[in-house]
Amino acid sequence: MSDFFPSPNILLLDKPVHDGQRTLWNEQLSSLPADVSGTIQSLSRDHFSSWAAGGTFDLYDSMKDLSWRILLSIFLQLCPTDEKYSTFETLHETLLRGQFSLFPIAVNTRFWRSPRSKGIDARKQLQELLSRHVQSMDSACPFLRKDIVPLDNVASNVLLFTSSIAVKALASLLTATLSNLFLFPSHPSLADQVRDESLANGPTLLNSILRETERLSPPVVGVMRRVHQDVIFQSPPGQAPIWIPAGWDVWMYFVGAARDSAVYEMGEKFVPERFVSEGAQEGFAFGAGPKTCLGRDTVREIVKGVANVALVLDIRLEGEVKGEGVQGWLGWKTGVSPEAFARDLKQLPCQRPRESIQVRVNRGS
Repeated sequence: MSDFFPSPNILLLDKPVHDGQRTLWNEQLSSLPADVSGTIQSLSRDHFSSWAAGGTFDLYDSMKDLSWRILLSIFLQLCPTDEKYSTFETLHETLLRGQFSLFPIAVNTRFWRSPRSKGIDARKQLQELLSRHVQSMDSACPFLRKDIVPLDNVASNVLLFTSSIAVKALASLLTATLSNLFLFPSHPSLADQVRDESLANGPTLLNSILRETERLSPPVVGVMRRVHQDVIFQSPPGQAPIWIPAGWDVWMYFVGAARDSAVYEMGEKFVPERFVSEGAQEGFAFGAGPKTCLGRDTVREIVKGVANVALVLDIRLEGEVKGEGVQGWLGWKTGVSPEAFARDLKQLPCQRPRESIQVRVNRGS
């Protein structure tokens, strides 16, 4: 990733440098979720208000558009009418295509340039634009308000915070969340159940639904890490411990870990009320430990804000979630084969349904 998200970048730092930078970034972002809550609600309200009653659209595409609006607003104070908005979006898409190109070599000739070459060039342009833009931003911006991390470091990390990967990951999580709220096979819908709960219980049920969605449908299926010291994992009784030598690369599979039947009763199944009571183990949508996603609290605020606005506006979505793999991704169907997941889901760079989820909008009962 360093070719496309070069240092200084908190994501790619290792101990001991990571620990000091992480402390600074935690403080820099500590008040951001609360500070941008109103912006998230306002953008969500505008977005949902554009949905015509009776209209039909692709849920993921709509959530991707909203995700661009929210991330470019809270980190760069940009709106779609700004000239820079479309420039940043286009360059980020080019960067992403280069990063995940099946032709992983930068080739630049007179007649042809490889996607990787175009992606690296887009990254260089983004670095220059972001550096100037961050320098010009008002210090009252919620993202810059703490003024703890140097601006050059801020600009470098904003390259990741506003990237197409971040947008697609957020769109994936929002798609799964709204699918569960409105399309989960229950009567009444989960959205109506949250609306009908008392003032005290409604937010509790909604929070449980959001955590259960994170557990079963993390946008990123896993990450690779390099082991810096020997690690020994205890195995079930009767089996030898697992030794992982220093220097090995380890794939951490978030989806499988969060469905472990030894930890979760009915681990593959979506249980809306699973997190109503205290004590349930959260999933791994944001990783775990010292490398837990820096944006976890902000993303959770975004998802909660979008869901709350949809509920307050009394929006009703109707549609059908097709595909065994998609139903397995959401936890609506258990025992789904890996082949079905691979067939029905796109999993790079983020999980999402391969075929669109078409929904129809109604308002009020």
